[in-house]
Amino acid sequence: MKRVVLMAVLAFASLAAQAVNVTFRVDMNNYVGAYTTVNVNGTFNGWCGGCNPMTDGNNDGIYEVTLPLSA
Repeated sequence: MKRVVLMAVLAFASLAAQAVNVTFRVDMNNYVGAYTTVNVNGTFNGWCGGCNPMTDGNNDGIYEVTLPLSA
């Protein structure tokens, strides 16, 4: 029984350590204030203000960035 439980725990830990790509998008078209960059911040990047800048590659006003995050 202990062996089965240990194998289940190891399998779960392996899944949790895998990274998945997550795309963040924000529509800035209706924002009336001034800005120079758009960034995504959170606990996943230590609330680093400039670590993950978003871009608007097709100039449609929607900024995005794709980050590999732990599942």
